[in-house]
Amino acid sequence: MEFTSALEQSLAAWDAAFQTGDTSGLERFRAPSYQGFFGHAGVDMVEPVDREESLAGVRLFSRALKGARCRAENPVVRMRSEADAVVTYERFIERDGAPVAVYMVLQSWRKHGEVWHIVRESAEHIR
Repeated sequence: MEFTSALEQSLAAWDAAFQTGDTSGLERFRAPSYQGFFGHAGVDMVEPVDREESLAGVRLFSRALKGARCRAENPVVRMRSEADAVVTYERFIERDGAPVAVYMVLQSWRKHGEVWHIVRESAEHIR
C-alpha cells in the first residue's frame, strides 16, 4: 500500500472515531511496539505510553466527544526511505463547528510487509 493512502485512511479513521465513538478503525495503524508522547501546557516531562494505553486514551476521549469531527491541517510528509516516513500536521477536533481541542502531531511511520504502522507519535495540545 502506498504511504499517502495509509495516511489518508488513518486520518479518516480518526474522524470516524470521533463521529461514532468507535476507535476500532485506528487500532490497525499502531505498531505493536508503538510509543506515544502526549504533552500540554505546563508539563515539562511526559511519560511514554504504549499501544494499549494510547488506544485506551483515544477511546475515552472520542466517546466523551461522540459526534465531534476530527480533521488534519497542514500535513507535511517526508519519506526517509520507501518504508519509513515522518509526518507532521495539526489535528483539530471540533463540535458544532467550534474547536474543542487542537494538537500539533509528529508521527514516525514504518512499513511492515505491505502494512504501514505508526511506531512513534508525539502530540502537543495547543488549545
